[in-house]
Amino acid sequence: MLAVGLSQAQIDSKHIWPEEDLMNSHRGRLIDHIHLRVRDLEASKRFYRSVLTVIGRHDAIQEAESYFSADELWIDQAEVYCSSVHLAF
Repeated sequence: MLAVGLSQAQIDSKHIWPEEDLMNSHRGRLIDHIHLRVRDLEASKRFYRSVLTVIGRHDAIQEAESYFSADELWIDQAEVYCSSVHLAF
């Protein structure tokens, strides 16, 4: 259902969004997620660990040998040169 002209509070108070959509949507966010492909994953991990620690979001970090993530940021290594950034709204 399209809720034209209603504020978010009005939409929430009228329960226009189906309950199952409430669990799957991230209303209020401009960007859904960012996926970066990098040449040097270890250097990127060091950089983003430092940045996230400084801004108080160290708790959001998840990483393994092949990736680094924090909230809606995903970083992995590109095997070949690519200049793409995946930015999802």
